[in-house]
Amino acid sequence: MPGIVPWVVPSIWNYTGVDGRCAFHLGAGHSYLFLLQKDEVIYYEPYSIGKSNAIHYMATIFPNDTRNIRIKFVLPDGMPSIKKERVVQPPDEGDYLCRISFKTSAYQIQRNIWDWEDGVAKEDYGREEVSSAIKFFVVDEENFEKYREGKVFDCYHYIYSNTGEISFNTSKAFYLVFQNTAKRTTVLTNISVLFETNTGRDFISMDNPWSDVFEKPTFNAGDTVILEGISTSEGQVEVANKTFNVNGRWQIYWNTSHLEPGDYKVIARCGDFERTYTIKLADLSPPEIEVYSPYDGEVVEGSVVIHGRAYDNVGIESVEMDVAGEKISLLKNFSYEWNPPGPGDYNITIGASDYQGMETKKIVHIVVNASGTYKPLINRVWFTPENPTNESNVVVFANVTGDMFSIKKVEIEMNSEAKEMYLYASNPVQQRHQEDPLRNISNSPAYGIEIGQFPSGSTIRFRVRAYDSVGNFALSDEFAVKIL
Repeated sequence: MPGIVPWVVPSIWNYTGVDGRCAFHLGAGHSYLFLLQKDEVIYYEPYSIGKSNAIHYMATIFPNDTRNIRIKFVLPDGMPSIKKERVVQPPDEGDYLCRISFKTSAYQIQRNIWDWEDGVAKEDYGREEVSSAIKFFVVDEENFEKYREGKVFDCYHYIYSNTGEISFNTSKAFYLVFQNTAKRTTVLTNISVLFETNTGRDFISMDNPWSDVFEKPTFNAGDTVILEGISTSEGQVEVANKTFNVNGRWQIYWNTSHLEPGDYKVIARCGDFERTYTIKLADLSPPEIEVYSPYDGEVVEGSVVIHGRAYDNVGIESVEMDVAGEKISLLKNFSYEWNPPGPGDYNITIGASDYQGMETKKIVHIVVNASGTYKPLINRVWFTPENPTNESNVVVFANVTGDMFSIKKVEIEMNSEAKEMYLYASNPVQQRHQEDPLRNISNSPAYGIEIGQFPSGSTIRFRVRAYDSVGNFALSDEFAVKIL
């Protein structure tokens, strides 16, 4: 764009998903030059040179227009790839029936070429969820070695998909191969494997929560732990001095309430067969606090009774209340009468800790009322721009502070309608136009609201009303805005 943008500006950096697609949101009235690379030969973050490269030019003219573009790579990829897998039929018979299912999801770490310096990223990356797919197949031990050595190998149940469900018979060891062929895409795979076989004798096993990865599955003391397994006939499962009768596919809900943290033996018996598992209970959760009174935001007069309880899955070690700079020890079932030093807003902070040192805090805000002529102070009201036209976006501001109590709400009254004004840099965030001079500036305690654009010659009249935490309010003088 001569006179405005002197040269091409790199603006967007993106990777396609495993389906070869990616999307961009482009501004209207600009020209775009797409540079595409396929299969990197040289990669020096964030710059690279691909085996195949392509260039595509496009101008965006109309807003809110969606265009699908298919770009072909002109140059060849180089040496053609040789298909090394030979898909064969799986065995018809075997001692085990194996059922496998998987589901994938994927994400990419998005990079911006301006965020790099000497091959080092200056800022954190952004994560983008993308379409997923993965290459999957099954091989025996002999063919797995061929696959690792890059030789031609036999496999079965060859799949390239985001999901899969297969089953096959086997009597010997095998390998499940999951291969991610996308260089810049991380694929997460959720796998489920089930084996079925005829044991020919009494047998019982617990397959949940048991895992070969963790020697001792760990759960939070006090939770209900689900134990699942299978037995060939009637059997028993014993844990923490409780016995459960099971048969076939079984499920047990083990209530660990009132059990201390530690290791617990799970003994499974079926006929002459017996197997022992170990489960660990630990204190993994912090205490919880309930405050029955006063409720958050309550307006009170005189003394206040703080009533509630602190509880934990294992046990409470201490409870403490912090209010108006005073620290007070409480019981786990507490009821304490507190005399405020005077009217105003107070935060009652109650903290509890358990024997593991984990802590929880709960804050209850109250307002202590008092007789008197307290009300909010509307210190100043102004609007921008000072001389608005029919093209101006009029913004009204108010500087409001509390006299004795905190400010609860500030409103603008205009045309018999009240709208809430928002404090800058606090929630809820109000969208501002670029011409708003305080768009990105914290200006507490200034409240603001955009009232929009108006026809030339019109006069806009408004007042500002402010409320404090006990309901006292103040009303400003009426203001008139003449639109030029």
